[in-house]
Amino acid sequence: MSRLLSQEPTQPLGHPRAAHVVVLSADREMGVELLTEGTLRVEPTPGLKVAMALSVDGQLVSVATSGGAKALRELLRAALPEELLLLAEVSGGVLIATVVRAIERRPHRPVTLLSTDPQQQVEERPGGRVLLRNRARGGSLLRVSSEGVSFGLRITPGATPFETALELRDAVATAFIVLVTIPDRRGGDVEVTVLPRH
Repeated sequence: MSRLLSQEPTQPLGHPRAAHVVVLSADREMGVELLTEGTLRVEPTPGLKVAMALSVDGQLVSVATSGGAKALRELLRAALPEELLLLAEVSGGVLIATVVRAIERRPHRPVTLLSTDPQQQVEERPGGRVLLRNRARGGSLLRVSSEGVSFGLRITPGATPFETALELRDAVATAFIVLVTIPDRRGGDVEVTVLPRH
């Protein structure tokens, strides 16, 4: 399972783009608690099938699982409408999840991510996400751009997709928010979502 990291971690006062979340129903064994606007704390009982239904910005989102917090995180991520993102952390069987609104959609893709590395590939995914694959040969360039703002990153030789994604996140911090999934294994593929800050 992957874990979503954000350059903007959830703060006690809530995320600035948090969605409006209402718990419509939840099994008691789900252990659901609304912490702040858009942020839930869920402690499902592993091995016991549990379900919950949420209203997220007025849209119905329902999930059921017997797989515990990690399985719930992935089901919740998959159940959300495309215009919403899940920032989530699992620790000790507890899921802390914040649902945030992506930026307003435009007719064209707002952010472009290109790589000149012959080994480390960039594969486009729906919803403005990209998949980074393979170790980098290095000496090449990873460029992110949106509406006239452009940053280039010299890719480190031998960098894993995760290492490249973290370098990118740090390099473009002033203009972009970069969300990175943690791979299942060292050197594994990572999914990257890049959003303009403004």
